[in-house]
Amino acid sequence: HECLPAAATPSAAALARYGEADGSLAGTSTFGAAGAVSTARISDALASSDFSALFASHEEWFRQATSRRAQTFSGLQAAITDLCGSMQGCEARNNAIVQQISELDAIIDEERLKWQARLEKERRLLETEKSVLAMVERGGGGERS
Repeated sequence: HECLPAAATPSAAALARYGEADGSLAGTSTFGAAGAVSTARISDALASSDFSALFASHEEWFRQATSRRAQTFSGLQAAITDLCGSMQGCEARNNAIVQQISELDAIIDEERLKWQARLEKERRLLETEKSVLAMVERGGGGERS
């Protein structure tokens, strides 16, 4: 581009940071395995100071990265939506189970009270029978067979 000074050509030190000093970039892709930018194209652009090709390569990589990001986020959004649905289903089942347990507790308490009342009634009957037998035995008489 016209806005870059002529001294913007990469130095040997800059090339060494990114690969071989001859500009080959040691055969690695700067934009990763998923990027479509070739290292030879970057090397040629750096060597010839043709930054428009470098910018175009970067724009292509950026479009691809943005597309992958959008796909990833839409996948994450779908997963989150599914998880929210699962959580709501779990919450509904948990609430139903809690309700059933409460009903069972009420039934158990009701039965416990019934049995306590029956036991108390039987206890009173036994005490009444004992007292009647004791009176009969004390009275010495009564009908015995």
